[in-house]
Amino acid sequence: MTLRGIPATARRFVLASSLVSVVAISACAPAKPSGIDQIVSGSVEDSSGVLVSNNSCYGPPTEWQAAQVFTAGRTGDLYQVSLVATREHPSGGGEEGLTVTVNAVDLDEKPTDDVLGGATYTGPGSVWSVGPPQSVTWTHIPLDAPVPVAAGQQYAIVISTAPTAMCGWWDIRGSNQYYWGGDAWGRNFSNWSWTEYSSPGTFDLHFIDWVH
Repeated sequence: MTLRGIPATARRFVLASSLVSVVAISACAPAKPSGIDQIVSGSVEDSSGVLVSNNSCYGPPTEWQAAQVFTAGRTGDLYQVSLVATREHPSGGGEEGLTVTVNAVDLDEKPTDDVLGGATYTGPGSVWSVGPPQSVTWTHIPLDAPVPVAAGQQYAIVISTAPTAMCGWWDIRGSNQYYWGGDAWGRNFSNWSWTEYSSPGTFDLHFIDWVH
């Protein structure tokens, strides 16, 4: 799999033993299963991390954003998004909040800047350890207000951070999913346009969308 859209310094790959094929991420999902619209989890063997930051690691301005386009499976109110998002702070940073918005999608199935709702998360990050023993947890981000969604309609989960003077970032986990409902996208300060992380678009972020 070839990732593109952000510099090589923004991508780190974690490979597990070939004896272990799948992490049961879905088993770590929070309560209220009736609210889960869909879970996109993945294989440890094919896992990678997408950097999201807005900091001084590489000289200002250095901003990376990520997005996952998805197709709503039910009509209702999207009230929470869950990601596998780990904090990374090599020089004491990484304390910035993680901002997640739900955006409209254009006719090319690409995220737009039309924000429908969102929230900023400042709690602890996920655990992502290939072990042994393996350990995976979700980061749950309740939206400030529910976003109405329609079954069969595409939307984008857009992930970014607030500016910070410290060097640190969030690592958003994903893998080669062949998810039918949309693709993962990235953009950065050097070319502020959305680009698919893989071609063809087979790379997807791990996510849960919660609709009631």
